[in-house]
Amino acid sequence: MKVPNGLAGLDWFYLNAIDAVFANAEGYVNTLSSGRYVGYSSSGHPVTISRPGGFDFYGGYFGVAMPAAEGETLRVAAWRRGTLVGEEDFTLSCLGAVFFDADYRSVDRVTLTTLHYWQFATDNLEIGVPAAPATPPPMAPTQSSP
Repeated sequence: MKVPNGLAGLDWFYLNAIDAVFANAEGYVNTLSSGRYVGYSSSGHPVTISRPGGFDFYGGYFGVAMPAAEGETLRVAAWRRGTLVGEEDFTLSCLGAVFFDADYRSVDRVTLTTLHYWQFATDNLEIGVPAAPATPPPMAPTQSSP
């Protein structure tokens, strides 16, 4: 199932979620850190998480979905107003997840890309979205006295 735009106030492109009970690859199950659902990249396409008003990307758990992709590299990149503000590569395994401690603050786009287009799996992405500013309640109509 595709992760829908608007979930958690963000736009999601090419990120899917699957119930690990029905996943047909050990990397999905081994990447789980909680619950039964795990995210994964759609056909190895780069995943983009974005929000025009900005968000904080703290990190998450990542692994590779298929044993054949053991040792694949994930590149995480973050942008703020069109300028690249962070980029890091790290190695994935299907045997267990690695926590990537990103700590990218006030970014408007994050991309997650495997260098050889293998599917990666992810769980417990840690993202902070600023709360919408409080809107004052409408003014009560005034009653005129006779």
